[in-house]
Amino acid sequence: MIRGLSQYRLLRRLGSGGQADVYLAFDTRLKRRVCIKLYHLSGSLSVRRRAVAEARHLMQVQSPQTVHVYDVVSAGGRLALVVQYVPGCSLEALLGHVHRITPANALALLTDLAAALAALRRAAVVHGDIKPANVLLTVDGRAVLTDFGVSQLVGEQWSASSPQALSPEQSRGDQAALASDFFALGLLLYRMLYGVHPFFNGSELDVRRLRAGLGAVPAIAGLGPSETAALEGLLRALLAAEPADRPGGTFELREHLRDLRCLFPAANFSDLSLHTVSQPIHDSVFASRLPRKLVRVPLWQNAQARLIDYWERGSFGARGLLIASILAPGVLLTLVLMMPGPCISIETPRINVLPDNKMLAANEDELHALLTLLFKEQSEHAVVLGSGSASDDRYTLSSAGRRNACIAQRQLALQVDCELGRCLLQLRGLRDDRSQARQLSLPQGAGVLDIQQALAQLLGELRGFLMD
Repeated sequence: MIRGLSQYRLLRRLGSGGQADVYLAFDTRLKRRVCIKLYHLSGSLSVRRRAVAEARHLMQVQSPQTVHVYDVVSAGGRLALVVQYVPGCSLEALLGHVHRITPANALALLTDLAAALAALRRAAVVHGDIKPANVLLTVDGRAVLTDFGVSQLVGEQWSASSPQALSPEQSRGDQAALASDFFALGLLLYRMLYGVHPFFNGSELDVRRLRAGLGAVPAIAGLGPSETAALEGLLRALLAAEPADRPGGTFELREHLRDLRCLFPAANFSDLSLHTVSQPIHDSVFASRLPRKLVRVPLWQNAQARLIDYWERGSFGARGLLIASILAPGVLLTLVLMMPGPCISIETPRINVLPDNKMLAANEDELHALLTLLFKEQSEHAVVLGSGSASDDRYTLSSAGRRNACIAQRQLALQVDCELGRCLLQLRGLRDDRSQARQLSLPQGAGVLDIQQALAQLLGELRGFLMD
């Protein structure tokens, strides 16, 4: 089995922070999307220990309301954490769009986070940084807690926390306790109900007001006296200045939330956009690569894969050259430099779908055949190289290269990502270390004719780049 991150293919960057870059990737072995958190590790041993501690704490917490960790890879001063991908958006992104949400929806999300804290309590872990950016919302409105970068075990000394999630005891440097996460839940509830942080003056945290606890609570339009009093009581309990005045445990908090939600209508997230929007494709996306030291493909396995590829795709003469290259590498190098070209290699398309999604009307092989046919129609000088099954994926650009050997200096690759009822077709051309990409969105289950028209449009836009 290949060790490291060789089975993952980067799709796009999801975010970047002071500690790490986060990428969306596709697990080619298990056929699922994952997130890869690539840490910015300095030479300090404490930074590496903190990153490894995050992975250890995540693995100890088992709950549907927290992200699951799949793998930890460390090599050559680099470290990567492979975790569950949650399709949707962060609470921070949602609040930036709608500013505030209804009390019923806010209490539903708080109930999910209270369940996450129950799992943390069983593992004796304190999250320490429960802020909107670290709460992910699924497409059906469930909250999932992520980013355990500053988490601590109960009783340890606090190291760091974001101002948005800071509790009074954290500001004093006290020992880590579950009560600090309760205070952060209160800050989240206040932000969801009122759209602002209760202890911020503009963009700065007022530590003096923070340590004094919650003051006056504004009224919420449209609520009766009983609902207003119940919400105010919950906020004052969670945002109490002293940890002893907050809920005594997660069971008590979840019972309180269950009773409180009976005063409000059922939560309804159908009017909120809780799914991510496809981002424009740039060269930098395709240029993103995992560090080679983290991939760590064994040398013998890499060489074996290359030899098999050359043997299966080459003609009889190419196979003879391969045998000769094993005995005389210098002869192979000379022959490769003398080969005519350039050639275009049309790769087999990649279709990434979730298990419960329907596929397009064509599979990888059918898309490859369709793209090949369209390329032949748009390239009047295209000449098929090789023979048999190898003849459908290698072409010259002019009649100057009619021999059964060439070097594929240009590539054409199609990737299809299906999710949330639509499929995004991304056609990419590679040439001289440069790339251009075009993309087009189709409804899931689109017919072959629609796919053919879409591919013809994308190929027409890349034709000049590939053939100049």
